[in-house]
Amino acid sequence: MEYFSENNKVIVSGVEDFDPRRIFQCGQCFRWDEDADGSWTGVAFGKAARVELIGDGSFSVSGSTEDFENCWRNYFDLDLDYASAR
Repeated sequence: MEYFSENNKVIVSGVEDFDPRRIFQCGQCFRWDEDADGSWTGVAFGKAARVELIGDGSFSVSGSTEDFENCWRNYFDLDLDYASAR
């Protein structure tokens, strides 16, 4: 996984099987709503974020790199290789 900060978003690449629709509609995530543009807005651990697929297997999470490291990286379990766990 690689990521960098740009325009108050963290752009993440190198994560397989990240599909916001499947994640947020699975019945285990709550407080996430799909926006008209296909992005998702939600709250976890007292932090609000907007998640958006970019289209090249990458996605963005709104906020700072610090928020990503301290909240979203773990929340989305991005360090686990789900493709190899099948």
